[in-house]
Amino acid sequence: LAAAVTSYDPLQHDVVLLDLGITDIPDFDAVTRLLARDPDAAVVVLVGTEDDSVGEAAVRAGAQDFVTKGGLTGSALRRVVRYAHGRKAAIRDSEERYRRIVQNALDAVMTTDASGLIVDWNARAEQLFGWPRAEVVGRHVRDIIPDRPGAVDAHDPVALVAFVTDLWQRRAVVEVPARHRDGHAIPVELAHSVTTVHGATLLTVFIRDISERRRSEEKLHAQQVFADSLIDNMPGVFALLDDAGRVLRWNTAVERLFGY
Repeated sequence: LAAAVTSYDPLQHDVVLLDLGITDIPDFDAVTRLLARDPDAAVVVLVGTEDDSVGEAAVRAGAQDFVTKGGLTGSALRRVVRYAHGRKAAIRDSEERYRRIVQNALDAVMTTDASGLIVDWNARAEQLFGWPRAEVVGRHVRDIIPDRPGAVDAHDPVALVAFVTDLWQRRAVVEVPARHRDGHAIPVELAHSVTTVHGATLLTVFIRDISERRRSEEKLHAQQVFADSLIDNMPGVFALLDDAGRVLRWNTAVERLFGY
């Protein structure tokens, strides 16, 4: 079985019928090895027991379906293979639609594994950070976001997953400085999601560049400081009241006049 897994060619097979009774590979390792070589493989597991829990465990490991040897007939095998191939094709179509949505998203999208290594990166992320996908995949998230919000250690998988899961559950959005490939800082807004694919935890980060918003806020603040300075340095008194006669603002000349 190990030799068959090693020689498996994704281009030559539509469905894989895998007999778990061949014991040179530990239980379900053959499923995970096949899916590692070809994530799109439609795997049907053949089990030698009437206990469905074995087949169900194989499905949880990534197989599309299972059939017991006792129930193996020509019609049953055709049905299982046909359904497995159809489901896998539907999954591939769904994943392709997802990839197209992510690739065309206006925000940068970065996906990491639980250890913080980048596994996916869309076109907007390439534009924002200057890293081509081929060069950034496999790098650590700290190369992009040096300081995790909340001082979470991105090298601690348990802490990282727990932190992002908490943000995801609270639908929280956080602002942090990110780093461009050339080293300059980019203020960004992050939203997170957590998913599990074939038993592996993946963290997807949606990243929005807020540089323009920060510049607008800084400009507005500077204008406010300038206006306050003009009002405070007016030679005459100045007071701003609301419709009810409550004081909203006055200058230093009023303070000197009334002692307030």
